[in-house]
Amino acid sequence: MSELDVDAHIKNFGQKIEEAGIIDEYFLTWEYEKYGGSRTDFYNPNDDNPMRLALFLSFMDVTSLEEAMKPYYKRLKSVKYLASMGRTMIFMKIKEMTPDGMVNHLITHPADAELLGYERKTDGEFKIPDGTTIRYNMKNRFGPEGVKKIDRVILMTMVKESGTPSL
Repeated sequence: MSELDVDAHIKNFGQKIEEAGIIDEYFLTWEYEKYGGSRTDFYNPNDDNPMRLALFLSFMDVTSLEEAMKPYYKRLKSVKYLASMGRTMIFMKIKEMTPDGMVNHLITHPADAELLGYERKTDGEFKIPDGTTIRYNMKNRFGPEGVKKIDRVILMTMVKESGTPSL
C-alpha cells in the first residue's frame, strides 16, 4: 500500500468516526471524568447540579484580582502566575486549607492545578509553588493589609461573577 493510500484510509476512517459522533462522546466523557464537568460550558451550580470548585474558578475572570496583586511585586515581568495564585488563594480560603495542604492537593489532583491555571513543565508535571512560597506571599509580600485588600477584590469578583446585586 502506498503512502497516499494510507493517508486516504486514515482520512476516511477519521471521517467515519466523526460522522458517528464517537470522538465527541469520548472527549466529553474524558473531560467530565478529568475535570468534573465541561471546561467550555459554564452553568450555575446548585444542589442538584454541583460543580467542582477548581472548575468553577477556571471560569472566573481574575483580571481585577491580578491588578490588586501587582503592586506587591517588585519584578512584575518575572511573575507569570498571578491568575493561578489568585485562584489558589480563593480555593484555599473556601476549602480552609493551609499553604502546604494546598500544594499537596495540587500535586495529588493535577487536574485542579491545570484548572487553576498552572503552567505545565516539559515532563508533564505542573509548576506549582511550594507551601513556603504561598505562605511568604500571604504573610510577607501582601501582609495583613494586602490580604484584606485582595479579599475585598475576591468578594467583589465573586459577587460580579455570580450576578448577585452588589453588597
